[in-house]
Amino acid sequence: LALYYGYTDLVTLQKVYKDLKYGAIIGCSEAYRAPTKATNAPSAYIDGEKVSDAICTWLKKGFAFGPVYKNEVPTNAKFNGIMTRPKPNGSARIILNLSAPDGVSVNDGINSSDFPTTMSSTSRWLRALNVVGRGCLMLKIDWSDAYKHVAVALQDTDLQWFEWLGRCFKETCLVFGCASSAGIYDRLAKIVLFIVVKKSGI
Repeated sequence: LALYYGYTDLVTLQKVYKDLKYGAIIGCSEAYRAPTKATNAPSAYIDGEKVSDAICTWLKKGFAFGPVYKNEVPTNAKFNGIMTRPKPNGSARIILNLSAPDGVSVNDGINSSDFPTTMSSTSRWLRALNVVGRGCLMLKIDWSDAYKHVAVALQDTDLQWFEWLGRCFKETCLVFGCASSAGIYDRLAKIVLFIVVKKSGI
């Protein structure tokens, strides 16, 4: 569809194709892939019931693997702590903290410049609002489970383990808290947006 509608950045298109077909490579270099253990943040326990609910939802949707006992976890597993942020609907957003332990974390091994993102800005939004004028219609649309539309390559999922209530789990898709997630998601989202704009005639 992207090619049909005239998308010309074939390098990015090839990366997105590989992300969707084989799973995304999150970019953690070899030296930082060694097994480590980080603890969960206090916010995870404060929102304990919501965390359990969110993990169950992930499992039902196929966004996570588990639960398994510690002796069933691969020896190369990297355990990360989880923290939470409140969602507008009252549930908790689980964030896998790939920045701990300091100096040996998954994020320490990722070069963020390899995963660029391009964002809008307040000034661009205000200019657009000024152009269309008073009385215009506005809306905001989010992708549901946005990062979870992109699976992570199997060899990188062992970098995304966490522990909860004495059992072990791993996220199988892009995670909040990974330095490369925004860039990997952004390149997919921009292609989807391009197709929608072209196909709809906006």
